[in-house]
Amino acid sequence: MGASALALAFAALVFAAGLVVGRHTAPRSHAATPASVAPGSPAAGKAVFASAGCGACHALQAAGTHGTVGPDLDRAKPNAAQVSDVVANGKGVMPPYKGRLTAEQIRDVAAYVAQAAGAGA
Repeated sequence: MGASALALAFAALVFAAGLVVGRHTAPRSHAATPASVAPGSPAAGKAVFASAGCGACHALQAAGTHGTVGPDLDRAKPNAAQVSDVVANGKGVMPPYKGRLTAEQIRDVAAYVAQAAGAGA
């Protein structure tokens, strides 16, 4: 097996592990996602970020995470509305967390990521 095939196999394994960790560590609670993003609690969002396994996929310096499967949040600098939409509805390989997280948890993690990445709300 060549080096590029090994690298591809390793990347696929890391990706699959990230999905498994994210799906098994996300809190299970049902709530509708709000139509607009209300202000959240960054302090509470930090706990959601950790408990939902976000760091397994995403790099975020403030959280001490170095995930490589999802976007580097420090570089992307998403605002709270963008984070809320992606967390609730999923995007690309990221599964939706609407139904796994409450609307408040989604707002909180969105506020935390936006603040920690330096994008503001």
